[in-house]
Amino acid sequence: MASQLGGPIGGAAVGAVIGSLRDRGIDDSFIRELSAQLQPDSSGIFLLVQSADTEQVLAELRPYKGRVIHTTISPEVEAVLRKALEH
Repeated sequence: MASQLGGPIGGAAVGAVIGSLRDRGIDDSFIRELSAQLQPDSSGIFLLVQSADTEQVLAELRPYKGRVIHTTISPEVEAVLRKALEH
């Protein structure tokens, strides 16, 4: 029963997140393109951050072993982020 509900509930949750991001500065076509590439049992996180505690953000993201697909941060900060997510 849970697996039957996971699809519609998961899809609704992704739809709600995508809807809330559309008017906040993340390109709609980028969101759709990335969403279409997601495999079953995977997820994507879109972060739109004005300012943050870098160490805290890295500590929160590190357990998920994510990868950076696109960013507008400086190349130096991006390199630190990519290295932190590798470990």
